[in-house]
Amino acid sequence: MSLYNCQQESLEPLKKLEISEAQEKFLDLDSETSNINNFYQYIETDSAEILAFFNSLNYKLYLYNLESKKLISSIPFEKDGPNALGNRITYFHYAHDDSIVFHSYYKGELLVFNHKGKNKGQIPVKAESLDFEFQPKSGAGFPPVRISDFVYINTGASCNFDNSGQKQAIYKRNLVDGSSELNLKFPIEYSKEKDSYWPQELCNPYNTYNANNNIMVVSFPLSDSVLTINENGQRRAFSFSSPEFQKKNALRKNQLTGNPLDEFKHLLSYPRYGAIFYDPVRKIYLRKFYLETSRENLDKNIFKTQMKMLVANESFEILGEFDYQGGDHIFFNQKGLNEVVFNSKLQDSLKIKTVSYAF
Repeated sequence: MSLYNCQQESLEPLKKLEISEAQEKFLDLDSETSNINNFYQYIETDSAEILAFFNSLNYKLYLYNLESKKLISSIPFEKDGPNALGNRITYFHYAHDDSIVFHSYYKGELLVFNHKGKNKGQIPVKAESLDFEFQPKSGAGFPPVRISDFVYINTGASCNFDNSGQKQAIYKRNLVDGSSELNLKFPIEYSKEKDSYWPQELCNPYNTYNANNNIMVVSFPLSDSVLTINENGQRRAFSFSSPEFQKKNALRKNQLTGNPLDEFKHLLSYPRYGAIFYDPVRKIYLRKFYLETSRENLDKNIFKTQMKMLVANESFEILGEFDYQGGDHIFFNQKGLNEVVFNSKLQDSLKIKTVSYAF
């Protein structure tokens, strides 16, 4: 089934869902902590709820007990050298099988370490021998996903045309035989002429992983539909849309001024979808939706964008929506949706903002 054929079924307003007021807690951090390029992972064990936190400044991985708010342990890593992490880490995953996987952006590799910080191997994910050269990227909202013997990762490519045509969005690598392929084209919404231009933020696909069903779900900012990929590589498309989403045309390249502020204003003028998440406790999907910022506000340099979170069950039947302002560093537990925020007002502290719901 094509990702690009799902049509929005109804323009009826979505049901407004009730959520609690946000509750906050704080974790004290190492004094060397950077406020940028940090990454977080929620880990649940039989005895504790843990927040794993990679500090991009000192290259240590910290494990915090969320209830006691105390540090459990820290694991140091080397930045430079043949068995080191490299200059830029954009993702990590702490697993129970004595492994920690890092995406080293400039190395173009997924690096595997044990829980003591010793290198166990690497998986190349940078490709120059396929249709075009690209530098895969990852981060909050678009992590690498492993399904059976395959790894899927965002190519980081532009959705705009060049001399080779339109790029592809997802790279797939076979972990058994080392083969790889470009696995997913951009949806038809991006099929514009060579003299048209999409801001890069409208190109970036988001994805999440549903461990209950062993599927990856991919969401594009300009598509009403989302795509699932299962362990056999089979794809299905589902409508998961807001009735307030109105498609807009790409810019013409002769409209570009080279001014970053102008390009930012162009981005905010587009209604668009953001990151997609899977809540394994309640078995629901949540998809961010950004309403367009009015031209009046943009002319006044008022850049605040109204956001909503769309909610659907595992069959992608939409349950409703709720207002939400926040980032993409999100995890789920019995209490609800938790957002991790570096707290710039209280130095060396992490703020965890929790909203509860029951749909």
